[in-house]
Amino acid sequence: MIASCKNPTVRGAVAVTLVVAAGSVWSIYQTHGMLQMVHPETPLLFDHGLTSLNSQASPGWTNEQCGTCHQSEFQQWSHSKHAEAGSNSNFQAQFLEAVAGRAQWCLNCHAPFNHGALNHASMEPEDVDELFVSKPDWLVAGVDCLSCHVRDGQVLGTRVTDLGLAAHPMRRAPELGTPEFCGGCHQFAHKPRQFPDAFRGRLQQASLEELIAQNRVADEEMRCHDCHLAAGNHKMPGGYDRELVTDALSLSLNATWRSDLSAIQLVVSVSVHGVGHRVPGGEHFFRFLSVRTTLHDASGEIIIPANQDMPAGLETPITILVLEELPRVEEIRKRLGDFERGKEADAAPTPDTRLNPNETRTFEYLIPLRTIDRNKLLEAQTSLWYHVLDPEEAKGFRLPVEELSWELHRVSKEVAAGGAGSQSIDKER
Repeated sequence: MIASCKNPTVRGAVAVTLVVAAGSVWSIYQTHGMLQMVHPETPLLFDHGLTSLNSQASPGWTNEQCGTCHQSEFQQWSHSKHAEAGSNSNFQAQFLEAVAGRAQWCLNCHAPFNHGALNHASMEPEDVDELFVSKPDWLVAGVDCLSCHVRDGQVLGTRVTDLGLAAHPMRRAPELGTPEFCGGCHQFAHKPRQFPDAFRGRLQQASLEELIAQNRVADEEMRCHDCHLAAGNHKMPGGYDRELVTDALSLSLNATWRSDLSAIQLVVSVSVHGVGHRVPGGEHFFRFLSVRTTLHDASGEIIIPANQDMPAGLETPITILVLEELPRVEEIRKRLGDFERGKEADAAPTPDTRLNPNETRTFEYLIPLRTIDRNKLLEAQTSLWYHVLDPEEAKGFRLPVEELSWELHRVSKEVAAGGAGSQSIDKER
């Protein structure tokens, strides 16, 4: 067309248009590539709860049959949180909740082989209220052997052996050993239905992106498997495993008498180590840490701080906080949706205060003492708590609070108010 056009002005305009169009296509391609790097794709073995599964497994294939050859893995899985993902009381209470639960996507993650293949992810499945009465096999199985290892009638494994092929059809699936495979379930953006649309595009759990970011910063290649599937342990401990969470976190306390201020200075530090994502991980809406710090006398009475102003030009870090009331509680958490900014449309979102991988978070306090509390031997104490579910939420769901809030560490120190310094008490636990 350009060659046959007699008007040079028109001919030039057409050429410019083609160049601009080509540039636009190239720009879109480049942008798409960058977005793919920022938001990594995951293998379509799981699709973030959008659909239920159909593995096309041969008739009669069961988890028990898998266990005849893979005995240790079957026993480990049988005692795992994956095995009870669809039937545990915590999930049942939250799934049946009239306002925030009762959505198909919940089942697609917690019991992938459910019968909701034709349902949209946000739909309420039929006969929801009867589900936990009848307890079909697919619900009781939770996330099972077939959920992860069977697709298109074939058993998936990171390697294929003659022994395996003799037992059943097999296909090598190296993606099983990648963080992206885990991200197919453990990274998603679904929210309870009462949240406004503005929140639906945000990730409620972002474990995969957090791991990729940490690997980039630390120049490492850490995988989810390194902690959660160590040595092939199919119990796959995670956020419900007290030992794993306790080992990932540490707590320290230093207590000093400040004679220049007639105050006790406390330095509390929380550290996380060996974890590839932010802490606490999992669903941001539910889990958080709290640090509870106090000071008491020999009889166990909590000290009442003196009501006094600190002198001008105080030579202490800018982060120090003068306490007016004890105990002092710090929360380390991420909130979403309506809980993030309250009901005020213009309110700024609350900050994400979760710990970064390998971070040490320090809280510094001054506790001014009344005259009656000086020249005494006092005891400072701090404790670190992990909440699988907010205690108030647990009460609302009629769940046992004590089973969902754990004290991980407690440290105590004696400090002589008006004396020479402080000394340790062996009360770390």
